[in-house]
Amino acid sequence: MPSLRLPLFLQGYDYALRGDRNGARMYLGMLEASSPESAAVALLQGILARAEGDETAALPLLQAANALAPRQPVILLPLALCLQGLGDLAGSEQVLFQATAAAPAEAELYEQLARLALRQGKDGLAVEASTQAVTLSPRTSGYWNTFGVALRRENRLDDAIIAWRQALAFAPDSVAVLNNLAESVRSRGELAEAETYYCHALSLLKAAGKPIWVPCEGLALIYLEHSRWEDARAVLEDGLAATPIDNIAGRRMLLVARASLLRQTLQLDAALEALRELDGNEDAQVWNARALTYIQQGEKGKAIEALQQALVLEDGNPDVLANMCLMHLNLGDIAGAGQILGRLTDEEKTLPAVKKAQALLLLRQKEYLASLLLYEEILQREPDNTQALGNAAYIHFHSQNYDLALRLCERALQCGGREPELLNIHASILLDLRRFDEAYQVWITGIRNAMQHTRWNESWSMLFSNLCMALHYDDQVTLEDHQDILQRFAAFMHDLPDDLQAPHLQSRDPDRRLRVGYLSADFRYHSVACFFKPLLESFDRSAVEITLYSSVEDPDAMTDTLRGLADHYVDITYLSEEKAAGRIRQDQIDVLIDLSGHTGRNRLVAMEYRPAPVQLTWLGYPGSTGLRMLDGRIVDHQTDPDGMQEWYSEPRIRLPRCFLAYQAPGNDPLPVAEPPCVQAGHVTFGSFNNSFKISTAVVRAWSAILRAVPSSRLFLKARQYQDAHNAAALLAEFAAEGIAAGRIELSGRKDDFLEHLATYHRIDLALDTFPYHGTTTTCEAMWMGVPTLTLAGDRHATRVGVSLLSAVGLEKQLVAKDIDDYITRAVSFASSLEDLREVRHNLRDRMSASPLCDAEGLARAMEQAIRTEWRRWCASPGPSYGKRWNYNGQTSFAAED
Repeated sequence: MPSLRLPLFLQGYDYALRGDRNGARMYLGMLEASSPESAAVALLQGILARAEGDETAALPLLQAANALAPRQPVILLPLALCLQGLGDLAGSEQVLFQATAAAPAEAELYEQLARLALRQGKDGLAVEASTQAVTLSPRTSGYWNTFGVALRRENRLDDAIIAWRQALAFAPDSVAVLNNLAESVRSRGELAEAETYYCHALSLLKAAGKPIWVPCEGLALIYLEHSRWEDARAVLEDGLAATPIDNIAGRRMLLVARASLLRQTLQLDAALEALRELDGNEDAQVWNARALTYIQQGEKGKAIEALQQALVLEDGNPDVLANMCLMHLNLGDIAGAGQILGRLTDEEKTLPAVKKAQALLLLRQKEYLASLLLYEEILQREPDNTQALGNAAYIHFHSQNYDLALRLCERALQCGGREPELLNIHASILLDLRRFDEAYQVWITGIRNAMQHTRWNESWSMLFSNLCMALHYDDQVTLEDHQDILQRFAAFMHDLPDDLQAPHLQSRDPDRRLRVGYLSADFRYHSVACFFKPLLESFDRSAVEITLYSSVEDPDAMTDTLRGLADHYVDITYLSEEKAAGRIRQDQIDVLIDLSGHTGRNRLVAMEYRPAPVQLTWLGYPGSTGLRMLDGRIVDHQTDPDGMQEWYSEPRIRLPRCFLAYQAPGNDPLPVAEPPCVQAGHVTFGSFNNSFKISTAVVRAWSAILRAVPSSRLFLKARQYQDAHNAAALLAEFAAEGIAAGRIELSGRKDDFLEHLATYHRIDLALDTFPYHGTTTTCEAMWMGVPTLTLAGDRHATRVGVSLLSAVGLEKQLVAKDIDDYITRAVSFASSLEDLREVRHNLRDRMSASPLCDAEGLARAMEQAIRTEWRRWCASPGPSYGKRWNYNGQTSFAAED
């Protein structure tokens, strides 16, 4: 290229490349003196203009050089880069194609073409160009790095990692390669290797005094996956301290990671505060992080708004869409969740966040096996993922595979899991295994975590409720223990906002038709619905207008039946507690009756907002709720005799009859059979109550009965016995009492209802559990002619059987006053075939004619009780009345029957 005057040009060009513009200008002056119109002069002038940041001035100079000496790579390359600097990517691409055609063996030209293609989103071209670059110059680290980036963009992760490892082999201290390689192996679940690369990059950057936010963020994410909270906190503080406030991109990544740390350690307000620095500088990931925090707080509306903002900024972001799917699942919109995942490509569906959303969607669709397989796949990549461990444990728990479910929960807890859902699953497994003390400890640990929060989080209330419910099963728990937990529950909700200052606007006419609301998650095939349905059918609709407020997750045929029997049916399943209370208040309900107490998916927190002037509880829960906003608990004189009221936060409202009414099943009932002992030659005792109702005292009492009647057998049926380990554990307890396993038969659940009822034909005498009596099982047994022996206790849960048997006139024969009496009565019945026959043949008729099957009588008694409470409110000056818990553990009393 004689026209370039090579010796002078090359020396000037060399100075320019080294950043010595004065040296470059000296040689430029020599060139201008000797050949002022040459391509060399124009090229060097253009290079110097680019070095000074003036791409606009450089362009005509480089174009002039190209015109004077066409197809010269040394001119075409800076011209292409100049065009890129001016935003003309298409022009730059055309020039680079000319350059590679002119010099097909020049690796740098292909490298620049690959980088340009990446900017243009032409990933295929980038891969092709990079392939040429590394082929021509296989020992250049930078070319392998670009090749890795191009392969990663084509979702060829394994090939990208191979390329970056090649790059690292030629440049072990390349921070760019280290960061790229770390991010990629981290996404593949190889966290230890990723940590090594990030740590090396961090040390190099610190030594060079360069920004460290990229490796700091990467290390923090690794530590979070391992629940290494302190390590994550330290590296994030290090990164933020070294990242100036004007580095928006760096601080954004670090603050999003800090919010994740705070969220995972349940510091939800602090997580939102960490993101507040980014107000006005949000990207999709910031809004996504806010949404995740709102979801955990139960702020569903705010979560949806945040996710929508994220999609405005980055429509189609798979992480955001995965969380939008989770939000739809939280709102019960399974179809909508599926549609959102349908927007994602097959490649995007392999991303970790999307797989987690898919797994949960399958779980909600009750596709348990498919969900479990996906969770197992997730856990192969993230063995410490506590949510995946917890959900997999739930699936095994649902299948009564207790041993594996328990191991998964224990693993999640070892990994730092603190989610209330995880703790509830763990404790529920322990409860089914009748390991009461361990279950209590899990719930109490969760409650302590909850009490550390300054902000109320609705999801934590279920920890209290489940603990309150479980205490009823344990014969070692005293009334003082119950009261202590209830007072803590009341104190926990003390700071809830309420509407006590907002007066109810209903007319205080004491005799008008009343709007009565019933609140339950059990308007489905459930014991509560079976007892509620006959009452609902029998109400005098001229006196009351009935609205059902339902939190049923999986409606069924019974849901449809109850909906048809009510005047109004309102689904509040996916409303927050505050919004559910707002809807009830908006409907101007006069009397609101809770049917759940501390049972599953209750809405007790909604009642704390005082949505109705009169609020009562009935049916679903065998004890006090501890709530300050309940004005009465509907019971009867047998369940709650005199002397028990001091242990209850609600005034008792005692009906003049049994507080329940049983409706016989079907129009074509199964016949009552002969006592099975007639054919078998031995008496069979039995119980169909859940296994956790079988307390240690029950095992001892039943063992004493079996010892006293040596030929007798015991038949137990419950879903928990489908698990061989659980069944074996119970048999071992009886063996310790001297009862051989061959005398006890354990059966799992019968899904067919008639088959379930027919199983009562195998029992001569049903033995009630204590301290928690059966209710539905006792009624079913009596309907099938099987008498139930019960033991009267000192609280409602231990006296329901007394009420049921008293209602049919069998309290003298079948209600024992203490354990010795219980054993004696069982042995006596077993020795008298005629007594068993007589009771069995007469029991169904006796029951049918009794108050226990008189739904009309119960309806009239309930209407009178409701009217009395309404009149009491009409006559009162304030918004509520009744017993209230004081938070120092003292109680004060008001209305009492």
